[in-house]
Amino acid sequence: MVLKIRVLVIVSLMIMLLSWSGSGVDTSSNYKKGIDSYPTGRLWVLGNANNDDYINQDDVDYISKVILEGSVNYSEYIMCDANYDGNIDSNDVKQVQNLIAGIADKMWYVNVDKKICCFNSTTEKNILTIHPSPTEEVILLNPNLIVASDDYVTKTGYSQFRDIIPSNLPSVGDMFNPDVEAIIETYRKYGSLIVVLGTADYFAPTLESQVEPFDIQVVRLPSWESGIVAPGILTLGYLLGETENAYKYLKWHDRIINKIKEKVSSIQDEDKVKLIMINTAPEDVDEIHGPGFGDYENSEICGGNNLAYLFGSAKEKWYATGYTTEDIISLHQKNGLEMIISIFVGPFSAKEGKAKEYYNICVNKFQPGMKDINICVYGWDISVGPSYPISMMLYATWMYPSLFKGEFDILDEYQYYLSDLMGSSSWNATEMELYHSYLDE
Repeated sequence: MVLKIRVLVIVSLMIMLLSWSGSGVDTSSNYKKGIDSYPTGRLWVLGNANNDDYINQDDVDYISKVILEGSVNYSEYIMCDANYDGNIDSNDVKQVQNLIAGIADKMWYVNVDKKICCFNSTTEKNILTIHPSPTEEVILLNPNLIVASDDYVTKTGYSQFRDIIPSNLPSVGDMFNPDVEAIIETYRKYGSLIVVLGTADYFAPTLESQVEPFDIQVVRLPSWESGIVAPGILTLGYLLGETENAYKYLKWHDRIINKIKEKVSSIQDEDKVKLIMINTAPEDVDEIHGPGFGDYENSEICGGNNLAYLFGSAKEKWYATGYTTEDIISLHQKNGLEMIISIFVGPFSAKEGKAKEYYNICVNKFQPGMKDINICVYGWDISVGPSYPISMMLYATWMYPSLFKGEFDILDEYQYYLSDLMGSSSWNATEMELYHSYLDE
């Protein structure tokens, strides 16, 4: 009898919430002021009120509780505003119920530039990807959705995707400044188009305004920026209705990342390895990667004290800055630099022996002035994008070899990524020039 009464009370409250359209939390004064930080969860679709990896009944209950409380700080509860109308009320409960049922015509989500955008979920899913990392994200979800990409994906880096996407995949040109007319022509060919790319600070910053007259959706989600990858994959998967492989990826991702975080959690700040991440290969510019460049944040998650912040401005979102050999020697002498991790273009494009060749370039460049510096090199392809857990295992192993001894079979993990997650049949991790370091000497 007590149970029945409790159920009746809950049902009555829900009916009251749904029928009383004038009730809710008035937040209009804060509406559309934007957000200052990313959501704490990984599914960045409004309606994920409790900020976990799912939108389900728990979110309905959470929003209903917020409505009953009556007064909240809108900016702190913006994920409860599922229909993004400036109020948290019964309409948000209805929107979440529609999301759960798969019948919501529109979804609102947070993008990589901290803007809240609307996604039309009724659009046919024809996708144009810009940059290799967003391309990998879509491949993980469903490679059959990709109808075009940029020159780097289709030409320069095509070997990376050769048995996953067609060899004649159309291109829209440069990934930083794509040909808008070619994008529009792609839209006309298919009748609908979703452009998936990264931050407007780097990729086609005016694209939204240029395609505004057309039914072209521009989706900017993280695939390398600030070391954020998992939310980009999960949110994109949700928008596209392709979450099965997103959750499969997260299971693999979390097993690796959580193990790393667990083992480095006991390292005191004063004991963390002091390092920098650089490009130093002949075809690359000589630059240090600072905050925002993914590998910077990821090196710190692995227990490193990345000194690149000494070269930049706190006001910048992210930056890469040039350096001289003398700068690095000074960093070693004055700030105790212990490790240099250098990135080369690979491993997909690397020839046999290239990793060791690049290692020797670094040794010849830096060790004459720093005899005790530890040097490591690895391929850029695993530095950013969905494969970044591979580079995380390398960082952790290089910085703390005794702590991580026997914890990971890096090549085996990479093969799982290539074969089981990406669906590649031609790449063998044991034959790829992945890395070379002081530990291999």
